[in-house]
Amino acid sequence: MNRKFYIRTFGCQMNAADSSVMRGILENRSFEFTEKPEEADLIIFNSCSIREHAEDRMFSNLGLAMKKNPKAAFILAGCTAKRHGAKLFKRFPHLGAVVAPSELFSIGETAEKVLSGAAGIEALEGGGYGFVPRHGGVSEFVVIQTGCDNYCSYCVVPFLRAAERYRPAEDILREVRCLAASGTKEIVFLGQNVNSYRDEKTGGDFTDLLARAAEIDGILRIRFLTSHPKDISAKLIDEFARNPRLARHLHLPVQSGSDSVLLAMNRKYTSADYLGIVEKLRESAKDVALTTDVIVGFPGETDSDFADTLALIRKADFDGVYAFKYSPREGTASFKMEDDVPEEVKKERLSAGLALAKELALKKREAYIGQKAETLFENNDVGHSSQNYLVFKKGAKAGDFGQVPVKAVSGFRLMAE
Repeated sequence: MNRKFYIRTFGCQMNAADSSVMRGILENRSFEFTEKPEEADLIIFNSCSIREHAEDRMFSNLGLAMKKNPKAAFILAGCTAKRHGAKLFKRFPHLGAVVAPSELFSIGETAEKVLSGAAGIEALEGGGYGFVPRHGGVSEFVVIQTGCDNYCSYCVVPFLRAAERYRPAEDILREVRCLAASGTKEIVFLGQNVNSYRDEKTGGDFTDLLARAAEIDGILRIRFLTSHPKDISAKLIDEFARNPRLARHLHLPVQSGSDSVLLAMNRKYTSADYLGIVEKLRESAKDVALTTDVIVGFPGETDSDFADTLALIRKADFDGVYAFKYSPREGTASFKMEDDVPEEVKKERLSAGLALAKELALKKREAYIGQKAETLFENNDVGHSSQNYLVFKKGAKAGDFGQVPVKAVSGFRLMAE
């Protein structure tokens, strides 16, 4: 009888990709995946440490899972494992192992050990990323780069994911071919700074990788996340116009529209630099949707600074904005700054930013009424347009791809005929 395992994922798309790889590793060792944690012999929590609230929620869920299935072995993987390490064994005595993101490929050996009764296992240093044979869905993540060298003053990622590493292009393309052969139609390239990618063997850059991936039979669409504005090149912008398989969507975090705040964040660009990228992108490919991240209430942010952020959001005319209140994280440069924006002010600014974002997003989507949207359906009835708009079409089957007529907008969904 196969040993059953369950994985619960918290946080970003990178964690989702890591969970998919861990699943592939374990299935290649004859473990059986289950969606029911109560019947699992092994339970893995893949954690996020980007915000304190995310950690607290994960800890609460981990404790509850241990109570519901006390016979299971438990592994805590991800950024929280790296951040807290062996201290987690004191908080959770039933925890068998902690596995950092860089040690993801040790999950097979670690699983065998904890199921044999071993405890207090630390897999926190070294490791890397590589190819794991796995069966793909309609859309699949492929990690091409890990780590970060930017050290934005508010961000813990460089301390948890280490320095930037790049997978060899041939290794990445081998994985894409494997997924395409199993039926995957869309690839989403992932990295903490995906557009800083370079193949250290050939010198090829990120745009070269996109072009090569687009030549693989069966791949209909390529997306990528997440880009840093300082690494956006003219070559990459031109690729949106040149490459028909490249999704018409760019997620480009701006974080603030105030130059003084951007400087304090150590973002390495100005608001004018960012808007210049937006202008060039829309000159190259008018149909590209642009989404972003914004942090409100950063230390020292004044009413004038926040007004600059609202002005940039309107000028950039974003298709979507993911906005968050600043929260200090120990170990970062901003943790030493005075968190001087009152919580109520943070809430007001967040509300104002989201209200403007909603206004712009709805306007963008309503422009598609009466038009057609190229859509890939990842699931029955539900898919995404090339611009990453959610599309609903009754009767559509998972894997369907093509132009669908848009008859209405409901919430932020395009309703297709």
